[in-house]
Amino acid sequence: MYQHLPNICYECGILLNQESLTKEHVPPKCFFPKNDNFSLITVPSCIEHNGGKSNDDEHLLQIISLQILANEKGQNIATSKAVKGILRNKKRTKSLASNATLVYVDEEKTGQLKPTFAFKFDEFKLNNSVSSICKGLYYHQFHKVFNGDIEIYNEFQISLDDDSINKNQEYEKNRILIKKKFSDVERKGKNQEIFYYQIMKLPKGLGFSLAIRLCFYEGIGILAFLQEKKNSNSMQSRLH
Repeated sequence: MYQHLPNICYECGILLNQESLTKEHVPPKCFFPKNDNFSLITVPSCIEHNGGKSNDDEHLLQIISLQILANEKGQNIATSKAVKGILRNKKRTKSLASNATLVYVDEEKTGQLKPTFAFKFDEFKLNNSVSSICKGLYYHQFHKVFNGDIEIYNEFQISLDDDSINKNQEYEKNRILIKKKFSDVERKGKNQEIFYYQIMKLPKGLGFSLAIRLCFYEGIGILAFLQEKKNSNSMQSRLH
């Protein structure tokens, strides 16, 4: 049983006993190298919410670790886990190959463009995995279950449609704004080359209580707004 956390499931809040209590890693262990001894965040979980989303977690790992902005540890995870997982799934391999698009990015902001590929991802699976991570971090941080809505913004997204220039300019503005707003916010986590998170309390009146920023492999950010009701304000208005 957990000494410093209430013995209820971080996700659904049901009371747990010794038979029903399991340990959920936040983020999942698949994001970390296999043989290293890491001090990982864990929260109490019921059986249903521990492992029931493994396919979603694997999809998130594949999308994140294959990013060109991932550090060396992320790239090693990509080759040792993510690529193997994709190749095991013929349907997934075919899906990625069919929607791959060659793009050029200024990876180090030097003006020198490097070729890479952009892929469409399963937004439902990605959001489901990220939401569970945020709920786990919320539980770890505040020792209670989050009962509300979570809206997710992927900092790494790009547009390839007809209005891509305008959309990508907006995405870049958002990335700059997010980095500025979180530049002085404490980075939490003991393995920050692989994962860290930041928590920002938001002003009243926006319909949001918190913003949680996840950062994987030092270069891939995901921002989550925790809210009690829907809010359609723009990205800039949320962080100003």
